[in-house]
Amino acid sequence: MKRPERERRTLPPDTSTPESVQLDVVEIGARIKRARAALGLTQDALAVLAGSPSKRGIQENESGNTMPGGQIIGTLVCAGVNANWLLTGEGSMLLAELQAATPTAPFETARLQLALEAVEEGLAATSRTMPPDKKAELILAVYDLLDDVDATSKGKILRLVKLAA
Repeated sequence: MKRPERERRTLPPDTSTPESVQLDVVEIGARIKRARAALGLTQDALAVLAGSPSKRGIQENESGNTMPGGQIIGTLVCAGVNANWLLTGEGSMLLAELQAATPTAPFETARLQLALEAVEEGLAATSRTMPPDKKAELILAVYDLLDDVDATSKGKILRLVKLAA
């Protein structure tokens, strides 16, 4: 018997702006499952890393029944998953792949400053801290994102940073 196709649910993170990214719960769940497998983690192990006593929430996220919370997203980012890829499917899955793709050319000072400010602002807004190595990875990821976006997309990047922090 063929399973009926599940209704696709999308949630706009910020409906006040016309350029809002539509987050597809089912697709994000599938990416969580792919990222977890790429990291060699079981659902139980990911739940423990995220501070949860049960894998039930991970199962609900991966099946597309619920939108993952900041704790799961933050845990995956700290484990090396690109938050932009996790939420939108764009870019490389792993932060290490972003680093490998980073050109050896000198950094653009203005763009680096924007990346640093976005990460610091996201951390301050969420009252969180990150270990220096993870913070550096996030800054590099934001730096790369700023290369492909215009100034009006800074709000999107800031929202992603807040989710990752």
